[in-house]
Amino acid sequence: MKENDTVLNGRYTLTSRVPRPAIEPSELWEATDSDGSYHTLKITPYVGEKPPSEVRRLWDNDLRVMYRLSSSAGAGGQLVVMTDAGIDTSKHAMVLVYEGCEHITFAEMLKDREQKEYSGWLSFNSLKVRHVRREMWCSLLQLARGLKSLHNQNLIHRNVIPEAIWGRRNGGPESLRLSGFDWSARIGHIANVSESSPWATPPELDQVGYSFISDWYGFGTTVARCFQRVEHLQGGAPNERAVALASAISTENPCNLEPLEKDFIKAITAPNRVDRLQRSEDIMERIEKILEALDFGQRGKNDDRRVLLQVDHRNAQLIDVARRAGFMGNPDDPFEAFDPSSSVHQVRLKDFFADQLRNASLSWKIDGSQFELKCSALFIRGERWMDFGNRKEQSWKAAKARYLNGTTGFSELVPAKGFDSVCIDVEFAPSEVNKKIEPGSGYTGWDTFAPKNETQGLEHDSENLRQFLHVSNQFEVLLRDAELFKYRLVQQTVEKNSTTIIIAPVDEGRPSRKFFKADKKLADFLQQEWDSAKPDCDKVLLTESDALFVSRAGASSESERFDVDKEQWTIEGIDRENETITLFRQHMGGIAQPSSEGYLRTRGHYGQIKLIERRKQSIDRLSSHAYLLRTLASPGFTHIDAGDRELPWQQIEENGSVDENKLATIKDILRMRPMYALQGPPGTGKSTLVAHLLRQILEDDPMAQILVTAKDHAAVDVLREKVVLQAYKGVKEDEHPLAIRLRRRDGNDRAKELVDKCVHTAIVAITNPTKQISALEIQSRWLEQLQQLEASRIADSAISDDTQRLSNALLDLVQRGASITFCTTSEGDLEELALGARSFDWSIVEEAGKTHGFDLALPLQAGHRWLLLGDHKQLRPFMYEEFADCFNRLNEEDGVIATLDQLRDKRGNARLVDIEWLKEKIVADPNWAKSFSNFARGWIATFETVFEQRSKLKGITSGESVGASAGLLTRQYRMPPVIGDLNSAVFYKGEVENATANAEGAPDEEHCNPLVAPGWLAGQSLVWLDTGWAEENRETKRKGYSNSSEQMVISRLLRVVEVAADESLSQPYTVAILTPYNMQKNAINNSGISAPVGCEFGSAQSLASRRYKAYSVDSFQGDEADIVVVSLVRNKLKAHGVPMASDIKFIAEPDRLNVMFSRSKRLLVVVGCWDYLVACMETISSATNERGNYNDPDYGPFKKTLEELEVMFKDGRALKISVKEALQ
Repeated sequence: MKENDTVLNGRYTLTSRVPRPAIEPSELWEATDSDGSYHTLKITPYVGEKPPSEVRRLWDNDLRVMYRLSSSAGAGGQLVVMTDAGIDTSKHAMVLVYEGCEHITFAEMLKDREQKEYSGWLSFNSLKVRHVRREMWCSLLQLARGLKSLHNQNLIHRNVIPEAIWGRRNGGPESLRLSGFDWSARIGHIANVSESSPWATPPELDQVGYSFISDWYGFGTTVARCFQRVEHLQGGAPNERAVALASAISTENPCNLEPLEKDFIKAITAPNRVDRLQRSEDIMERIEKILEALDFGQRGKNDDRRVLLQVDHRNAQLIDVARRAGFMGNPDDPFEAFDPSSSVHQVRLKDFFADQLRNASLSWKIDGSQFELKCSALFIRGERWMDFGNRKEQSWKAAKARYLNGTTGFSELVPAKGFDSVCIDVEFAPSEVNKKIEPGSGYTGWDTFAPKNETQGLEHDSENLRQFLHVSNQFEVLLRDAELFKYRLVQQTVEKNSTTIIIAPVDEGRPSRKFFKADKKLADFLQQEWDSAKPDCDKVLLTESDALFVSRAGASSESERFDVDKEQWTIEGIDRENETITLFRQHMGGIAQPSSEGYLRTRGHYGQIKLIERRKQSIDRLSSHAYLLRTLASPGFTHIDAGDRELPWQQIEENGSVDENKLATIKDILRMRPMYALQGPPGTGKSTLVAHLLRQILEDDPMAQILVTAKDHAAVDVLREKVVLQAYKGVKEDEHPLAIRLRRRDGNDRAKELVDKCVHTAIVAITNPTKQISALEIQSRWLEQLQQLEASRIADSAISDDTQRLSNALLDLVQRGASITFCTTSEGDLEELALGARSFDWSIVEEAGKTHGFDLALPLQAGHRWLLLGDHKQLRPFMYEEFADCFNRLNEEDGVIATLDQLRDKRGNARLVDIEWLKEKIVADPNWAKSFSNFARGWIATFETVFEQRSKLKGITSGESVGASAGLLTRQYRMPPVIGDLNSAVFYKGEVENATANAEGAPDEEHCNPLVAPGWLAGQSLVWLDTGWAEENRETKRKGYSNSSEQMVISRLLRVVEVAADESLSQPYTVAILTPYNMQKNAINNSGISAPVGCEFGSAQSLASRRYKAYSVDSFQGDEADIVVVSLVRNKLKAHGVPMASDIKFIAEPDRLNVMFSRSKRLLVVVGCWDYLVACMETISSATNERGNYNDPDYGPFKKTLEELEVMFKDGRALKISVKEALQ
């Protein structure tokens, strides 16, 4: 390559070659992008049309390493991060793009430390000054954190030396970043061959090899080279050099180091490994103590720390404020006008500022962008100095006085640290400022005194997104408070072993309920919970307090343990007529009887509060995940296309395991970083794609670790099953990747099952007589513990503490070593993973379309690459409208903030309620709430926003890999063709095709209607049973909607249908009745409706099979059944009002409508009044705009559905038949 060449489609222009012989044959170049910003490029040339496979594999490994590091929490301030990558086929070059430019190695800086460029902060004389030395230790701490981040990714650097640390010319110690990842090796991978520097070689390296410990030795020698004259000690054997280094540290002290500093350097470079400081936690703790000591000593001694402030003496507004504060250009003539060109006036103005600033206190805006100096008689607001020289850079080497005021200009300020006795020099001319901040000037950067705020440095959009996630999680605090009910004890029966009570609700005006339409009465609420069939749906807790966190009756502190299993009550009866609840509980020791009045909550509520707290903690941690936030909020800044390549497991193309659309999507997912959003319409096989994607990832990188999550247990279980049955079909079980399922619904723990298998395998191996080796005591003890552990598992008996520790260690080993971890987005185990050092190469989230953003915080921050799968055309996140309303009502008199304020005052609630920052934002800028609400409402449907943003980058993957980071699956495998056509036309612009038709276009064998009677139903795939617009078919409205006529129609229908005889059928056909309304669902489930012979109620996935006949539409997303019967319920007579679209808003909601009509595999029967629904839609248009989107997004899809059905009825693809005709 040569200067002025462009690479990656002209995005970067090479400006100068950077010599780096250690990483040949790669070249290092400084370059500019189209905006003029500087970057550093690592370019690897290749010969031929495409890179040779081995060269490509090595480059892919470099890309993988750099990407993992660059996407790690806090990487931007510690490491040289990658910002782009790609293969330029026209230049025959593979390119990695690093941040920034003008890089120079720390080794070169050390060599020239006495020159003007570096002497101000790196010369031995400068480092004798405590505050200069403190800045160096701050930078060394950042480098240590970067090295720890590397280790957290299971990467060993192998050459931590000054040559592997990059800085910037004139950048000072704060510009230092760890690089040199070309030498890095990931544990479990074959390492690139590289020659280690003598300085990074501990004496024991030949015996023990590279490790995290050897990296810390290299870091220690780098620290020594900062503060000691030891560059001459490069020769000799490692042990001799280590001894000589220790001697030099002990006998020389060119920087006047304190004993604490010298002791640390001696400890981290000790020749004997046993004596050496080698744990990362200990190393960083010791450096932090050094910083504290230097900071304390600095404040105790006034040793000339100075900062530079530029004041524009030609700014009339500034001079006017100064005059009001007492400044006079001529004390003998107070009315004399100030002349900015007068040297006398300038001197007096400087004297005035010097007097004002003598004891000024410094405070910072919370985002660190500006500060305020409180002076004797005025306030000065300052911001970064803009260097108007060649570089035109902003920095805190100096500050510019932006405003002078008589009062404070900020409502939220954070006091500065360590600003005591600092001298503030004032300069007027910008050219003089530029001279004074050159290296060696002795001025301290203003940011030295800035608080280390976690959110500082986040871009505007990223910070808005973090705040959105935080606030929306607070809305769920309100929701859970609305689910607390006050009760009174009506009757209590105490028997020998149990207590039975009857309770009734007590009316209360609970403020939180107004936000969530939570006007259900206690009996109705509990009935709904019971009907949900969730685990422990019949269990409740009774407490004296209505605090969100529960406490034991009579407890003196909130820390006293609340035993949920002992405290819970079982619902025995719900009398909705009299609004009483009958509860039962077995007697247990230490559990008090219920109080006469108190508060009821479901057992699930207890878990939800714990979940909200975990979410809050994970969202708080997002401040350090700037890369993730930037990826979500501003995807164009992190978009990386690594280029097309052959799939690692090419048999997928040969055996036709997936269609062309899925194949192209898999290729784009693998080539694109960091995130891909995939829309999967009903039946298009998202889980099938994920299963095959997992195999591709693991074939490419067997050491990769993948987190697979979904909101619901059912979706997680389906994904796990598909991996086994499809992606690894025909592969021996012991050759499958290690996969664990955290907290399965059936209570079994896959990780523990694998531990049992490991234990048995180890016992067999140790006791195998053909492989006996000399018995060691430790081996015998281990075998004894393994045998005890296995015996205890079989007998379910107690084990010793040592054996329990072994069991825990093996369990941790299995969990950490698993290639694939399956769990729901809300698992407690996932929180533990996120809190620890564990991270995943991939985080894959299924059902993202109906998942709130705050539920994504945990799984996303656990990964480095992200795949979101969902469909925003199906159900949106729960309580979508209510959450949008909450954003509208943030700052009303009795709005969200006021209500949360009341909640916070209750015992324990302060752990969850965190709105002080929100209140301060609104006080500082009353218009902020409105603009923030507008931003937030666009993010409630998080997946939809992510998908739309990513689709704008490079389109959507369709038939071939194009380097897109959004995709649409376009072949459906669930529904008969006629239903697939209807779904595609209404919701997906006709882009989704059917894979369920035979050569004639009729349903194939797996999707044909199995019913042979009655005759009008045989051979049909889509039938509308029209109930008629008449009195006998009208709806009933009480606490909800129901329709007894439709119930009777469904009962009669299922009695008369007959299933074709099929001896090969292994299991009955599944039948599910769907309805939008819970009252109708409950009525059907409580009725005597029975399934036809050869069928059973339930779903194709056997979720709660045979337990329920009817399901709400919302609960059935992601599920399917062979035969689906839909009861629409609504049928309002003309006498009760003119039919209007708003009458059927709940049915017509597009996402619900999509789910309702797309669940059947063989037959869909819709029961409802056709004429009434047509009348409701009379004034509605189904017209679309030029992009194919409905002009009326609320009702247009329902009108389009009716229009498409009308056409299908006429051409015979579907059947509309009256109930009288069909069931007479």
